[in-house]
Amino acid sequence: MTGEVLDTPTISTDSLAVNSETIINPTDADIDTAKETMEAAYKLTGQAQQLNMMLDEATPSETSATVTLTSDTTTVGYETGVTAITLTLTATGAETGDTYSVTIPTTSVLGYDGIDPLSANQGTVTTTKTADGTIVTDTIVKNTADMSQQITLWVSNNYAAKPEPIADVGTGVYNITLAVNGTTTTTIPITQTVTPTINLDPITRTSPDTTNVPAVQPNTDYVYDFDVNESEGLINNGYQTKQVNSNVNYGMTITIPVPEGFTLDSTLTDSLNNFNDATTITQSAAGADIIITVPKGSGKQGWEGQNGYQIAGSYGVTQTADDQTLTAAGPIQFSQVISADGATLDALDQRCLKPLPEQVILPL
Repeated sequence: MTGEVLDTPTISTDSLAVNSETIINPTDADIDTAKETMEAAYKLTGQAQQLNMMLDEATPSETSATVTLTSDTTTVGYETGVTAITLTLTATGAETGDTYSVTIPTTSVLGYDGIDPLSANQGTVTTTKTADGTIVTDTIVKNTADMSQQITLWVSNNYAAKPEPIADVGTGVYNITLAVNGTTTTTIPITQTVTPTINLDPITRTSPDTTNVPAVQPNTDYVYDFDVNESEGLINNGYQTKQVNSNVNYGMTITIPVPEGFTLDSTLTDSLNNFNDATTITQSAAGADIIITVPKGSGKQGWEGQNGYQIAGSYGVTQTADDQTLTAAGPIQFSQVISADGATLDALDQRCLKPLPEQVILPL
């Protein structure tokens, strides 16, 4: 009986090269799968296997934590009654290295106010201001079974100082978001309403007042007061301004009809008002309408104490043997642009249908 002696198996030189594989941001399952694949390849080819694992910070890592964000309201602004907003951030099974970021917009009505701190064993809290609001970030430094934080948002009122004018008159939706390890997981839309209002007062004579001097004489200056009573309407109609509210003013014109013969004393009027903005009060001729012009950004805010518009002038009429009653031809007209997209607030005050009514006294 004869037989054949087989050669001893040999490994080629090429097979001595290392087979290398790199996986980025691997999970435990990814690592186990790679190990099994490489082990099978080694048994089949005899080639050495090398597994490289890398963390790509630009790619969000996974977490087994359950993270939620809730809000106690989804509406804010005019006639909502909301004076503050509370967000609640909770995490169950927070893991070391996790980041939970809440992005909060800043508007004329709301903005970030504060957050409950984390303990040193839980993590750190950082806040970052952006062009549109604030980002609040929790960074977890130790696995934590359960954690909960409250985030408070301020809600403004009509009194506080603001940019002139504000950019968000009307109704808009602003999103509060939660990102877990860089991936947005929750979006809470907040509907905000800003509704400016006016409540024009009839023009009244203040110097001298009608109680002490019930009638006027020709060619004598008298001073009148006109109050607009405008609210910017962030939460209600409070803190009305007697002059046009600069917070919601993108340009305003008030047209005031006057009795025949009434002549504006421009010098005295300018002196009494002492405007520190671009507001003007003009009249083209005796008996012509008085025009109050308030350009964009001019006017007053709720926190500023102010008088209404002061109008000084005289009646260029001839006294007659009988009493005369002088009245204007029509109502005061108010027209104001209140937003960048051209929305307007208009009024025709019928209570001022006959503004500046005056009784001219008989000649002495």
